[in-house]
Amino acid sequence: MNAAFGQVHTQLLPQVAQLLGTDSGTLTSQLDTAVPGLAADLSQIPSILDRFGGAIQFRENNVNNVPPVRSFPFQALMWAQIALGALVAVGGGISVVASRPRRRARQMGASGDHAVDDVGAG
Repeated sequence: MNAAFGQVHTQLLPQVAQLLGTDSGTLTSQLDTAVPGLAADLSQIPSILDRFGGAIQFRENNVNNVPPVRSFPFQALMWAQIALGALVAVGGGISVVASRPRRRARQMGASGDHAVDDVGAG
């Protein structure tokens, strides 16, 4: 990984500078002016790569030691999530219906001027 980062400085920056019609030193100073602290941040990358490189290398070395993911019952998990979602939806519907105040269907009185409900009918 450090080699790949080294290529940025040794190959990529000079090629970009050439495409822009300048040299890598001028490009670097322009980048430092445009993005203050860039050089300081980039100088930390090798130590960061060293820190995380061991963990990454461990994963790469042991990827074949992990049982295949295909054996995990993803389809069963999907159906379980759908069933759980349906139960939540039904429960929500029941709670909405149960929380509504009970009202009779509006009935027009003989004069047609008002509706009758459970609260006023008692």
